[in-house]
Amino acid sequence: MSNNSEIDSKESPVQLPGIVRRAKLAAPSAAYRPVARRKIAELVARSADTRLILFRAPAGFGKTTAMRQYLDHLQADGRRVAWLTLDSLDDDFRRFLTHLIAVFDQVLQPAGSHDEYQVSTGVTPGVDQLALRLVDSVADCEHPFTLFIDEFESVSNRSIDDLLRVIISRLPPGGQLAIASREAPNLQLGRLRAQGQLVEVDQMWLRFSREETDFFLRTQRGLKLSAEGVAKLYGDTEGWPAVLWLASMALENRQNPESFIATFSGSNSAVAEYLAEAVLSNQPEDVRSFLLKSSILGELNKSLCDAVCGRDDSDQVLIGLAHSNVCVTTLDGGEQNLYRYHGLFAAFLRGQLERLYPQEISALHLTAAKWYEAERRPIPAIEHALASGMTEYALSLIAARSNSLLFEGRFRLLARWLDALPTESLRLKPRLRLAHIWALTFTRRGAEALRRLDALEGDKAVLPASEGLSNEIDALRPYILAILERHEEGFWLAEEAVHAVVHRDSFCYAILTTTLATWRVAANRYADAIELLTRSNPDGETRSTTFPIVYTMCLQGLVSLAQGRVREAIAHFRVALGEAEVAFGSRSVGRSIAAVYLAEALYDIDELDEAEQLLALYLPIVREYVLPDQLIISHVIYARIAHDRGDLDHCYHYLSELEYFGRHNNLPRVIASAQLERARMALLRGDLADARNQCERAEYPAAWASLRGMIMPANDLETTELCRFRLFVHGGGDAGIIDAIKAEIRSAQNHSRNRRVLKLKILLAKALHMSGQVRLAMRMIQECTETACSEGLVRTFLEEGAPIVELLRELRLARQVEGKEQGDELTLFIDRILQRAGCKLEPAGSEDEVVDATASLSARELNILEFVSFGLSNNAIAEKLFVTESTVRSHLRKINAKLGAGNRTQAVNMARRQGWIR
Repeated sequence: MSNNSEIDSKESPVQLPGIVRRAKLAAPSAAYRPVARRKIAELVARSADTRLILFRAPAGFGKTTAMRQYLDHLQADGRRVAWLTLDSLDDDFRRFLTHLIAVFDQVLQPAGSHDEYQVSTGVTPGVDQLALRLVDSVADCEHPFTLFIDEFESVSNRSIDDLLRVIISRLPPGGQLAIASREAPNLQLGRLRAQGQLVEVDQMWLRFSREETDFFLRTQRGLKLSAEGVAKLYGDTEGWPAVLWLASMALENRQNPESFIATFSGSNSAVAEYLAEAVLSNQPEDVRSFLLKSSILGELNKSLCDAVCGRDDSDQVLIGLAHSNVCVTTLDGGEQNLYRYHGLFAAFLRGQLERLYPQEISALHLTAAKWYEAERRPIPAIEHALASGMTEYALSLIAARSNSLLFEGRFRLLARWLDALPTESLRLKPRLRLAHIWALTFTRRGAEALRRLDALEGDKAVLPASEGLSNEIDALRPYILAILERHEEGFWLAEEAVHAVVHRDSFCYAILTTTLATWRVAANRYADAIELLTRSNPDGETRSTTFPIVYTMCLQGLVSLAQGRVREAIAHFRVALGEAEVAFGSRSVGRSIAAVYLAEALYDIDELDEAEQLLALYLPIVREYVLPDQLIISHVIYARIAHDRGDLDHCYHYLSELEYFGRHNNLPRVIASAQLERARMALLRGDLADARNQCERAEYPAAWASLRGMIMPANDLETTELCRFRLFVHGGGDAGIIDAIKAEIRSAQNHSRNRRVLKLKILLAKALHMSGQVRLAMRMIQECTETACSEGLVRTFLEEGAPIVELLRELRLARQVEGKEQGDELTLFIDRILQRAGCKLEPAGSEDEVVDATASLSARELNILEFVSFGLSNNAIAEKLFVTESTVRSHLRKINAKLGAGNRTQAVNMARRQGWIR
C-alpha cells in the first residue's frame, strides 16, 4: 500500500454498470416439456401472504426447476417477478448489492415505466447509501412482486444476511422473496416461522412422486421401461430428480435398460457419481475431453472454452450438449450462448479430471486466467491463477489490484487470496505483505496481523529498500493495538510515532492521528485531540482531504456528547456522515463510526426510529470490522430499542451476539459490556439476583485493565461502578454507596463529563430519597430534569426504570401542588418522560395518573402480564398457557387498549406500579 493510499478516503463513488450481466438476472430456461409439479398450485395458495418462501434441499433435488415453475405460475397471474442467480464471487457485499439493486429494479418500477433502473439512477455516493435507498424503495412498493434468489448457499457474508433480513422485515403487503439454498440461511427463520411468514419447501416436498417419476421416464424421456423397472428406479433413487435425470441419460442408448437398472441401488451421492460416469462414457471422445477440461470453469462460452479446450468449435459442442440435456443450463436465455454445468455434474467432472489427468489441471487454469486477464476481468483471473499454482503470476495480478481492493473495502477477498499463497513467496514483496496485514486487520484477525507486522518490521533485508514502509508500520501498529484493546500500550506508541511520521499529508499520518485523538479524548484531553486532527503541514498549508475533517467532526461530536451537549453532538455527527459521503467508499470504517455515534445520540433524545434505521444499515459493517466501541454501542442501543418495542427476542439476541463477538475475538471489555446491559435488563424486570450476578461477572479485571484511567466512548456511562449504583437504587447493596456516587460525580465534573454527571445525579437523587433525605432528593431530581430538558434527554431517565419514574411522578405531583403552569417547558418534558414510561396522565386535580383497570382485566390477562414481566416471548407464553401465539398477541392488544399503554413494556410498568403483578 503506497504512502498516499487512503482506504476510507480515496474510494470513488459507486458507479453501477449500465447493463448488469444478463446471466445473473435471467431465470434458467424452462426444460422442454418439464415435469409439472402437482404441488406448485398448492404452494401458490399457501404462500400468497408470506414474506419468504425457502426452497432448501441438497444438490440435485430440483430447487431451481421448482422455483422456475412457481415463477411461471405467478407470471401467468400477472404478478411482477424477477430472478437473481448467485455465485461465490457474490460473497463480496459490493458485488452482491449491485446485482440485488439491478434485479429489484425489474420488479419495483411502476406499471408502464420503461426505465431500466429505478433504485440506482446514475452515480451514487456509496454502497451504504445505495443499501438504504434500496430498503426504502422496497418498502414503498405499491404492487405485489416476488423476487427469486437462487443458489444462496454460494454466499456466507453476514452483511448480506443482515441486509436481506432488513429487506424481509420491511417488505410491503404483497412483497415476497423466494430463496433456494442447500443450507438454512441466517435470516431469522424461527421468527418468520412463528409469525406465519415462512413457507418451507424441503427435499421431501421436492422429491418426484411415483406418478411424476413414471411420467418423466416413460413419457418425457421416452424410455421403454416396464412398470416394475420404473418402480425399482423410483425406490432406489427415492425420487431424487437429478439422479433420475442422470439415470435417464444413462439408459437412453441401452439395449437392455432393465438389466442396467438392476446393477445399482441406493440414493446417495455414490449413485449420482455412478450414473454420471455412465453418462460420460456414452459421449464421443472429443466431447468427453471437452467436458473434463471445461469443468474447471464456472461459466461456459465459446471464446473461453475454445481457449481452455484448445479448439474452435466450442459453441457447437455447447449447443449440442444443451440439446442433448447433458446437465448443461443456459444462463442468459440463449441470447449470448452462455452456459454452466449442473453443480452435481460439474463436481463429478472435476473429480474425474483430477483422477484421469491431474497433470493438465494447472495449465487449464493458467489458460483461463490469461483469458480473463485479457478480458479485463481481474477477479476470476486471479482465482484461476491461484488454482494454477503459478504463484508469481498470481502475485503479479494481485499486486496490480491490491490497492484498489483495499480502497473498495474488499478485505475478505484480498485476505483469502494472500492466505492461499506460501509465506515465503511474499517475503520479498513488502507492499503485498503490508496489504495482507491491512486485510487481516479489517477481517477480525488483529492478533495475526500484529504477528505479521512484527515479522515484517524485523525483516531487515526487506525494509531498507522500501521507501516509507516504516511510516506505514508505525501508523498501523497503534491501530491494531486499539482493535485488540491494548489501549495503554498503543497510546504511548502513538504519541511517539506521531512526531516521527514524515509525510503529514499521507494516509499513514491520518490513521495514526485519528487513533491517537480517540485515545486523547478517552484520557479527557479534549483540546489536544482536536488540535492534533487540525494540525497544519510543515509548510503551513492545511491538509485539504476530507479524511481528517470526518474524524475531526466525529471527535468533536464525542467531546460534545461527553460534555452533555447532545444536540451539538448530533450536528457534528451529521456533518461527519455528510462529509463521509464524499470521503469514504463502500463498507468503510469511517462511515460506520459516524453512523453509530449518531445513532447513540439520537437514541438519547428518544429519536428511536432514525437511530434504528442507522443501525440496521451500519451494523453489518460494524460486525465486519469488529471495532470494539462501535460493536458495543451499536448492539446495546439496538437491544434497548428492541426492548422499548416489546421485542424481547431481538433484545436478548443482540446482547448474546455482542457477547459472542467478544469471546470469538478475545475482547473482554466487549463481553463485560454485554453483561452490564444484561444486569440493567434484569433490574428492569425486578430480578435482583440475576442483576447482581451479571454485574459481578462484568467486573472481570481483564476487561478494564488496559484502560488505565481512560474512558472509552462505549463506556462513558456503562461501567461496573454505575451498575453497582443501580443495584442499590433497585433495592440491593449497601447504603454507604451514596458516598461512592458523590465521589464519582466529583471525578466526572473534574473532567467535564457532564453526561455522566447527569446519569450519576439521577441515581443519587433516588438513593437520597431511599435514605430519607426526601427534600434534597427532590431538589436534585428537579435539577436533573432542568439540565436534561434543554437537550431533550428522555432516555437517560427511562433507562433506569420504575425507581426513577416513581421519583419523576412525585416531582410532577409536587409541581402541580405548587401551582406550576401545565404548559411550561419543564412540565411538558416531565410529562413526556412519564407518558413514554407508560403513565397515563390525568387532568389537574386527579390523584391517580393511571386508570384502574383491574376490574376489566381478566385473570388470564393478568397471568399473561405476569409472564411478560418475566421477559418471556409470545411463543414461550403460548407454550406455558397451551394456547396459540396469535391468542397471546390478541390478549396483549386488549391489555394495552384497557391500560392505554403503547407497548408491552409500558403495560408491565403500569401493572407493577399498581401492584397487580410482582
